[in-house]
This record gives sequence, C-alpha cells and structure tokens, in this order.
Amino acid sequence: MRRVIASLAVLLLLLTACGAERELPPADFTVRIGSENFTDGENGVLLQYPVIEGMDDAEAQTLINEKISAYAHSMYVKEVPASSGDGGYYYDATAVRVTLQSGGFLSAVIGGTVTSAFSGNTSYFSYTINGDIENGVLYTAGEIIADYPKLHALFLNGKFTQDFGHADLTAQMDLADLISQYKAEYGILPEVYFTSDGVGFLIEVIPLLDGYAGFTLPIGKAKNYLNHENPLAAYAVGS
Repeated sequence: MRRVIASLAVLLLLLTACGAERELPPADFTVRIGSENFTDGENGVLLQYPVIEGMDDAEAQTLINEKISAYAHSMYVKEVPASSGDGGYYYDATAVRVTLQSGGFLSAVIGGTVTSAFSGNTSYFSYTINGDIENGVLYTAGEIIADYPKLHALFLNGKFTQDFGHADLTAQMDLADLISQYKAEYGILPEVYFTSDGVGFLIEVIPLLDGYAGFTLPIGKAKNYLNHENPLAAYAVGS
C-alpha cells in the first residue's frame, strides 16, 4: 500500500511539473524607450516606441530599429485625420509597455491620445509591436492567431484577465460588448501582445473609459489556438 501511495505521489509531481508553464529566458538585447517630437504641417507629434540596444549583430539591430520607427510613423499617419485649415491635431504617444522581452523576441503595447487643436476633443489610439528582433520582422495579429473564434469564446467566458485599462471597465461594459467590434470574417482582429506567461488582446474602448485596455489569457489555454508556424507564437508556447 505504501508503495502505491509513493508511486502516486511521484506521478502527481511529474504531472504537476509537466503542466507548469516554462520560464522564458532573458532577452539577447536591452530596450530603452525612444522619442521623436516634431511638427508635421499643423500637427504636433510625439512618438514613443521601443529601441533595441546591446545586440552583437549591429546590422540586425539597425534593421529592427528602423522597422519599429517606421511602424510608429505609419500608425501616426493612419490615426490623424487630414488637416484642412482647422488648426491641426496633437498626436501624443503617452505610454509604452514592454510586455515581453525574451530570447530574440519583443512584444510591446503603445498608447496615447489625439487632440484637436481647434475643439480640444480627445480620442485615444493604441497598437502593439510584436517583433522577431534577430531577423528584423514585425508580426500582425493575423499572423499570430490560428483560431480566433476559439479565443473569442474564451474571452466571452471570462478566461482572460484584465492587465491594464480603466479599473471599472468590466463593470461599465460587458465582455460581449467589448469584443463585438472584432470580426474574423472581415479580417478585423484585436491587436495581440505576449507576456512571459500569456497572450493578450488589446481592446479599444470609448474615451470615457480610457480608450483601450489589455486582457491576457494564460499561454497554456491559448497555445492550441495560436499559429505554431509563426516564430514568436512558437517561442511563446514552447513548440
């Protein structure tokens, strides 16, 4: 009987160890937050984004930093309305969250505000950066997610945990309303980010509720619904 109990205890320990999430190694690089402050016609612009430093391969470091900077510029162009003598806009990136920095991969969330110089009305913007640092590649949500309907269902069932955003967001809006704006059939997916032990959805919300929020699902629950052919997703799930 004692032998049976001991064997069961060993089996339980092995199962627990196998079920535990792996600890991701440190990054092969360091990150600082870079800033650009400039005037574009009538618009005042402040860009902030991750800048990679400390790589052994200086050429690869330059390439990924150029891509991140270009992407930040493209997000500004996408977000700000064309000005037509109305005084322009103030585009301010106010927050950069580096959510994953491990091995040769980076994930970050960038958010901020767009304010009309004429009316003072303010809206919010947010986006993510998911990069293969060594190979100089940035990935979209569509390249990372394999089965959005399954992840959508897990979100509706409350399996995601809010990481950041308005403290009373889920008291003000239910989960179905938060996720309803994203339609896989139209190619409209939430922005995605990774943490050391999960995958997150960056959800746009109304300005009154701070414009955006992040919700994360443990990687063990998400792994079957991510694209394992994508290098970042494969790295995150350990495949």
